[in-house]
Amino acid sequence: FVKSVTSKPVAAVGRYTSPDTMVSAIRRGVVDMIGAARPSIADPFLPAKIKAGRPEDIRECIGCNVCAAWNNLSAPSRCTQNPTMGEEWRRGWHPETIS
Repeated sequence: FVKSVTSKPVAAVGRYTSPDTMVSAIRRGVVDMIGAARPSIADPFLPAKIKAGRPEDIRECIGCNVCAAWNNLSAPSRCTQNPTMGEEWRRGWHPETIS
């Protein structure tokens, strides 16, 4: 609906945890992009794995909100699916380039 009333790119947010659902929404033209904060916490390499066609390697967000709960307590965030969350700097990982 939104894409029919604007020429601007449309982003969807809110509980997108399934990579299949994300890709389907974009391919069907419902949206132009997905804002996937929690899924990116569960698997920081989610976009690269989708692009490479490696869905079996994706660590999928289960929507438990442990990451949000810790953040609301002003404590270091945690993720039940990604025990290395927050240690990217220590492992030498870098954000992926968006083109």
